[in-house]
Amino acid sequence: MIAIFSSDEYFEPIAKKLSQHDLAVDLLVTESPKRAGRGMHQTQNPAHNFATKIGLKVLTPDKLDSLFRDALLKIIKQNGVKLGLVFAYGKIIPQEIIGLFEWKIINIHPSVLPKYRGPSPIQTAILNSDKQTGYSIMLIDSGCDTGPILATKQIKILPQDNYTSLKKKILDQSINDLPQIIEKYLNGSLKPHVQEKNNFKITKKINKTDGKINFNDSPQQAISKIRAFNEYPKAYFELEDDKTIIHSAHLEKNLLVIDKIQVPGKKTVSFREFKNGYSDLLTKFPPYVKI
Repeated sequence: MIAIFSSDEYFEPIAKKLSQHDLAVDLLVTESPKRAGRGMHQTQNPAHNFATKIGLKVLTPDKLDSLFRDALLKIIKQNGVKLGLVFAYGKIIPQEIIGLFEWKIINIHPSVLPKYRGPSPIQTAILNSDKQTGYSIMLIDSGCDTGPILATKQIKILPQDNYTSLKKKILDQSINDLPQIIEKYLNGSLKPHVQEKNNFKITKKINKTDGKINFNDSPQQAISKIRAFNEYPKAYFELEDDKTIIHSAHLEKNLLVIDKIQVPGKKTVSFREFKNGYSDLLTKFPPYVKI
């Protein structure tokens, strides 16, 4: 019935939720195993691990070329696969692959389109101090998150939300709603509608230097970076040419109050412990940090 393109840990709850509604997942298309760890062993991604656990057919093409197209078409015909779904896959799916599916390929996008297209909508919403975000279930096309929309839902961003907690809220809600959306789409009661052409932003790919907290940042900008980048690349101050990571913090009377901090090569500690062990670094922080 459904082929899923994903390399993410959320493949597991997506597949489980769909199966509860008699929407069978027949195939996982995912990235090939990568060498990782001290021994550089071949390691499968989380989606691949779960698919192997439940005995699901898996394809791991390095390229979405004609060989992959032929293999995919064979499985589609043998298993009656009608629909594709992509989430956090890692490759752009070409139009000739989309066209193999009778009902095309849908995507779970973690923002309300068209506001934030591209690879980092969750981080961008936090960095911009938005009060709301949400999800969009859409049909993919050849553009960057430009396809027709099937459904959207608004989700509040709380002051304490970071990337991890906000991603979980968005995906938990979208996965919960996904079976009903797919069922309505397949029975014709839910029609895709074209996105607005204006008022959108293409979000950027996050890199390591984006986590740097500058001396001219405001306390709000600093706390936004800490929350947006808590998984990657992690927010940090450059103190004596070293990256001192700020794992968590909060605002108090327009000052940044650091809760958890980590100097290079050491474990994460409270700011009180840091002050006791690294008193020489306290003068290196910008004035908006409460010492």
